[in-house]
Amino acid sequence: MALSAISQSQPLVLHPPRVTGHSLRFADVARPRRSAPHHAARSQQSRTARLACSASQQEGSSSEAGQPPASSASRPALGNSGMSGITVKGYSPTSMQGWMLVRTALKEAGVKFLSPQEVAFAAERGVPVVDVRPSADYDKGHLPGAKSVPLYQPITGWDPAKVARRVGYALFGVLNGTEVNPNFVRDVLPLIDAEKGVILYCSIGGSLEQVEGSKKGLQSRSVIGAYQLLEAGARGVQIMRGGFLEWEANGRDVEVFVDDV
Repeated sequence: MALSAISQSQPLVLHPPRVTGHSLRFADVARPRRSAPHHAARSQQSRTARLACSASQQEGSSSEAGQPPASSASRPALGNSGMSGITVKGYSPTSMQGWMLVRTALKEAGVKFLSPQEVAFAAERGVPVVDVRPSADYDKGHLPGAKSVPLYQPITGWDPAKVARRVGYALFGVLNGTEVNPNFVRDVLPLIDAEKGVILYCSIGGSLEQVEGSKKGLQSRSVIGAYQLLEAGARGVQIMRGGFLEWEANGRDVEVFVDDV
């Protein structure tokens, strides 16, 4: 098992269902070693996350669901405002109007959704893989070799807008609220291979096609991240279908960082 020190931590690849060759605390290995019932529980969690995310897309008026899609020449620009921290031509990406614009742009660009198996093969061929989840989730476990570039980051600063955002999260019982990462595009662009492109993944993957609970697809951080990259001129952007939850549920290798001992 190859280990190398990174910021006083070591990357450890866990090979389900057992870990060998390294002395770890129980907490380091308990999560990847699952029984069949636990897999079923995680699958249910994945389904619940998908349904919750799908429901958020219905915030917009249903009467606007048939809004004409934007052409390539008139794709909307993203701003850093709104409750989500991102707007699409004045709409929140979680609104029906904003989501339809994002969905159309990705379809026009031919963005592909790859299965975890396809991502594993692509990674072996050297295709860059980027984890857009919060850095805390990345540290708990990620695809081997994936780079961390969060689409959202913990809220920084205490200006009135930041305080209001913190309060908004707190009203829903969330104490670790997030805001859009202003450096997301800048940090991902250098990682994209000119010939092989890049693969993004989040927790749930997302979809542009009909899924349970939503006829218009499933929004996700990797989908919004892909849209931002397309708007910046990137090509070859791909997304892992099912996200990290599906990767992990399939019993695939997961890399975590453990403290040096």
